[in-house]
Amino acid sequence: MARKLYFACNFDPSGLPGFPPDSCMFATVIEYSSTVNLVDVFDHYRDKGLKTANLMPSKKAAKELCDAWNETYKANGTYAF
Repeated sequence: MARKLYFACNFDPSGLPGFPPDSCMFATVIEYSSTVNLVDVFDHYRDKGLKTANLMPSKKAAKELCDAWNETYKANGTYAF
């Protein structure tokens, strides 16, 4: 039986359409089934600025980590949005 995998991911979309050319960051939760090929998934997101993907024990834990990272990006002026 497939189970859900939750990743806390950091992105740096600098230079991609709609984003500034300088460093800008954001974090978000990515959820996938344990049956997918994660190499393909992360290759897809790498083209969109994926820098790190941390496997988390739950969706709640992944969201809490992403929220903390985003607050840090906002505080240091590098938040993408």
